[in-house]
Amino acid sequence: APGCIYSQEEIDAILFPPDENKAFRTDTTSDIHREIKRLKKRQIDLELHGQMLSEYYRTKKIPRGFRIKNPPSDATSVNSVRSEVKVQLCQVNRELSTRIVPIQDNDAFANALHNIDSEILAYSEKQKQVKRDKLRLVNQDYQEGRVYPWVTGATRPRRRLCPRTDTTRRHNRPPTSESDHPTENPSSDSEAGIATGATSSVNAAHQTLFPKVSGNADPGGASREQTVPPLRNSGRRGSRRAR
Repeated sequence: APGCIYSQEEIDAILFPPDENKAFRTDTTSDIHREIKRLKKRQIDLELHGQMLSEYYRTKKIPRGFRIKNPPSDATSVNSVRSEVKVQLCQVNRELSTRIVPIQDNDAFANALHNIDSEILAYSEKQKQVKRDKLRLVNQDYQEGRVYPWVTGATRPRRRLCPRTDTTRRHNRPPTSESDHPTENPSSDSEAGIATGATSSVNAAHQTLFPKVSGNADPGGASREQTVPPLRNSGRRGSRRAR
């Protein structure tokens, strides 16, 4: 009942006996092995990361991770990250020693640690190959002038984006004729007027993107060679709409 106070003897009598199989323990052998393996992998990652940052600093090169933003990173930011990596590595080493020292005299744990070291060695070789590939890409960027355009003087090719809109779809429809759209049908007249207006507006908007080519003018006053090249899949949709 609320407000009841139990004595320690009563609490001991209420408690269930401890589990002899220790099924609810969190410090089992598998848990300890898993934690040691995680710490050792973290140790390898931090060591390789610090070594790579030091190598970039010695060779005066900026890694790709520091070139994500537009402003270039300086040596101060690289040094600060390297200092933080060293601090984290010290923490991992300290935690790893507290895990290994109590069990290193146990024969069963000693064999398990030997197996863990074999796995960590293979993991280390794999991560070293990843770091070498990254270093190769950075060196390739510097050789081809793709680091920062304003640093090396190189220019990167930019993709020209032409989004598909309703205007461009209407523009890429086949030309309509009066026989296909009689003047008696007001909806056909409106569609023809929209297509003609869209063609002239799109041509005017894209004159700076596409070169002008001399040719015979259409009755509508716009040259066929000056129109925007049809986009992929746009003409197909436009042809269905024209039908």
